[in-house]
Amino acid sequence: MPAMEDGDLKTTESAAILTYLSNKHEVAEHWYSRILKLTGTGGMLTYLANEYEVAEHWYPRFHGSVRKGVTSLVIEKVLFEPFGLTSNEVCAQKYLDTTKKALNTLEDIFLANNKFVAGDEISVADLMVASEIEQLCIMKKEPTGTCMAELLEPYPKIRAWMKTVAESCAPHYDATHEGIRMPAMVDGDLKITESAAILAYLANKHKVAEHWYPRSDIKARARMDAVMHWFHGSVRKGVSPLVVEKVLFGAFGLTPNEVCAQKYLDATKKSLSTLEDIFLAKN
Repeated sequence: MPAMEDGDLKTTESAAILTYLSNKHEVAEHWYSRILKLTGTGGMLTYLANEYEVAEHWYPRFHGSVRKGVTSLVIEKVLFEPFGLTSNEVCAQKYLDTTKKALNTLEDIFLANNKFVAGDEISVADLMVASEIEQLCIMKKEPTGTCMAELLEPYPKIRAWMKTVAESCAPHYDATHEGIRMPAMVDGDLKITESAAILAYLANKHKVAEHWYPRSDIKARARMDAVMHWFHGSVRKGVSPLVVEKVLFGAFGLTPNEVCAQKYLDATKKSLSTLEDIFLAKN
């Protein structure tokens, strides 16, 4: 599935999408330079132009350092548990080391003499890197062993830079990252997670038709609640980790565990059989 559709254009990859949108909407030069010029960054000469500044200089470094460390670390230490996976501490330490190395480079080179990562004005490179680091906010000291505040504590320039990026993009930055800063739904003063609870709340609040979520017939509602609870312990427990193992691992440079993958495939088939032979048998 493409991550972005614009007319007949279907494309994936955040770098390609940012490049396309910057060129299509002719954003200000500080966001994405279209003027070729020669500059020095960290002792290196780098051509800054639309195809060089970000695509050739920033994107490969970003994908091979910040993303490879932070995203993989969050998957190992946070996302594995909800999918019934066991975190590999050896791999988790490797991703933590990669994350710290990337943060060191960001602090000591790219932000050494700059307000933003590519200079004194905000650019799409700042959005890419800051958004990736924002994932660390879902890590808690217990039970993951570390947290965002602890990881960023040795990096005063990064902390100041992230605050400046958020302020420069207000209110859109905070609104965009609300999804990873739990809870998953905010409605006034209500903040909740869990899809089943959210669906039940919305159905009751908006008084949807009874076939969507029964309110007057408590037995019908009990049957529907039973299906949603069964879903979490069967379909989600099989399908989600199977996709993580067989699809997402490769995208983040991880090696799938075929024994685990087979276990999740078996669980998926078992839940599909139950869905087919019981829940849909006469319905």
